[in-house]
Amino acid sequence: SIRRSVALLRRDTGAYRRCGAEAGTLAMMSNAIYPPLTTRAPAVLSPGAYALARSIGEPGPFITDSLDARGLAGQRNIATRAVNAGSSLLLYVSPLSAERGYRELVAATTRGTIAESTLMARAVQVRQLRRLIRASGP
Repeated sequence: SIRRSVALLRRDTGAYRRCGAEAGTLAMMSNAIYPPLTTRAPAVLSPGAYALARSIGEPGPFITDSLDARGLAGQRNIATRAVNAGSSLLLYVSPLSAERGYRELVAATTRGTIAESTLMARAVQVRQLRRLIRASGP
């Protein structure tokens, strides 16, 4: 846990401000817990963390820190919560975990736990980033 006030977190955002000012940036959301901002949830699963990043000029898309990390052990519906919180790309170290995450998202969409429009908006962000990366050349 990182015990800093929201005001201090907001003030310590220079790198995000600089990165967010450029087109084609991708920001990684941490697995750390910031109690004043995220209560007991890791930032990667907290809508408040993404809202803070957007409020300081980081428009996204956002990629998660590793969703295989030990710090997330015991958390449920990680993929669903990360997408609903604001992430566009989910990072897994293990192909098996990535497959589980994919199946979770399909089931969540079927159940209505994730709106299809949310997934489509995240896909648009990823496609835009991909186009920018390709346009910038090798």
